[in-house]
Amino acid sequence: MHTCLSQLVVLVLGPGSRLPDASALVAAFEALSSHQLRTSAASNTQPMALVAANGTQQGQPLQQRHGGPQAATLPPVIMHCTPREAFFADSEAVPLLQAVGRVCAELLCPYPPGVPLLFPGEYVTMEAAALLRATLAAGGAVTGAHDGTLATISVLRLHKYKECLF
Repeated sequence: MHTCLSQLVVLVLGPGSRLPDASALVAAFEALSSHQLRTSAASNTQPMALVAANGTQQGQPLQQRHGGPQAATLPPVIMHCTPREAFFADSEAVPLLQAVGRVCAELLCPYPPGVPLLFPGEYVTMEAAALLRATLAAGGAVTGAHDGTLATISVLRLHKYKECLF
């Protein structure tokens, strides 16, 4: 098991993994999914977010389900410095929305889909902040954040900006 959170499990199969083990794992998750759907139908409630490997639930992409921005609408990446420089630079934790326009100091990766959204050294945009918040609201997770709730994220201290320029 690679990562396990309250609503997220990431499993990694390696050279020692066998096909029967992987098949048993898939069958177990299918049984859990069926049980959840039956339980939700019996209690007339919405099932918790069951996200398929292709990032869809009920036939819609994650971003469409929670109203977040589509990845195609994200602005181009603007790097202030290298990820290494930003990761080791002096940083501070600020509220997510106050981080917009600042330089990110941590790697933020929303699950699903599990693709990094913000790298250290990259400017935080409003669109990226909205997508991160929407991922959490939809039951997903954001790995790499010092604060898993995203109440705050790490950004470079303002006096360090000039020291990191390419």
